[in-house]
Amino acid sequence: VPIYMCCSALDYRQENFPENVFFMDKPIRNEHLIASLDKAYEWKQSAVPRIELRDETETYYITAEDILYGIVNGKHVKVHLADGRKINVASGLENLYGQWAHHQVFFILSTKVIINTSHIERMGLLKLYMKDGTAFSLSPASKKSIRQMANASTLP
Repeated sequence: VPIYMCCSALDYRQENFPENVFFMDKPIRNEHLIASLDKAYEWKQSAVPRIELRDETETYYITAEDILYGIVNGKHVKVHLADGRKINVASGLENLYGQWAHHQVFFILSTKVIINTSHIERMGLLKLYMKDGTAFSLSPASKKSIRQMANASTLP
């Protein structure tokens, strides 16, 4: 979400803020406010949606494309990322899927595994292989659903 900081005697531009933080000078005039709202709208339209993942100490903001899969690990879900990182998220699988479902690339493969269908390397008769080489058991019903979801032409 775009955030505007209003500057006067304190000039927030000197601080290190994320890319979604913009600045306006006080006093705020109508024409500057309208231009600022237009800029915020443009930024919001072009921004890549982020997914928030939290482990015990940090919060990560990543894209759906960054996620390979998640595996239930006790009371956590270990989320494997495309860059090799693994994040232990204190959440249930169903809760994560509820947060991720609108991205339309995630599929609950079993009660313990959620996958990103855009990171499937190939599907065998009873196995699914992810781009990092990890293999998961695959039921025929799941295979059909995944093919429909990921568009059969994109999967080997």
